[in-house]
Amino acid sequence: MASKPASVEKIQEPVSVKSEALDPTGIVALIPMRPYDIIGDFSCGNASLTLPLARYAYWGRVYAIDTRQDVLDAVKGKSQLARLGNIEPLLSKEGSVPLGDASLDGAMLASALSSASRPKSVLKEAFRLLKKGGWAAVIELARAEGKDAPGKPAEAILEIALEIGFKKVTLRPLNGTRYLLVLSK
Repeated sequence: MASKPASVEKIQEPVSVKSEALDPTGIVALIPMRPYDIIGDFSCGNASLTLPLARYAYWGRVYAIDTRQDVLDAVKGKSQLARLGNIEPLLSKEGSVPLGDASLDGAMLASALSSASRPKSVLKEAFRLLKKGGWAAVIELARAEGKDAPGKPAEAILEIALEIGFKKVTLRPLNGTRYLLVLSK
């Protein structure tokens, strides 16, 4: 049996957090997405969730949203290697995505809030973009002890989300360091 080319193996790397990895396919199984959803992957980074989302949303579309063009160029290359034609890279500003109101069925925010200078504005933008009944999946590093520790506590994110108008669907740990908060509009 022939081995996979190195470029394909890189595409399938799991989202890693220090020494612990998250299974992107497992994450997709935990969110309420459907094969025809239009999804925004906020702060898409290395596309480690963009590609699994696009594989599942095979009748839909995944907007790979990021503030850096070089990141989006890399995502485009990975989507071409994976032969996924339903990924559209989208350059944005933090808290401002160039899409119309209620244009998304779902929003993936994996480390998008902890990397944002204004996490509330990112959540507000996700809320604006979601259709009524749409879902948002927030994956964040649970804050360790100490005020300078990275991450965002789930309770703080949930409080902001409820203030904006989201409803809590579920909150669950993903591994020893990360959690998944699923919200609905």
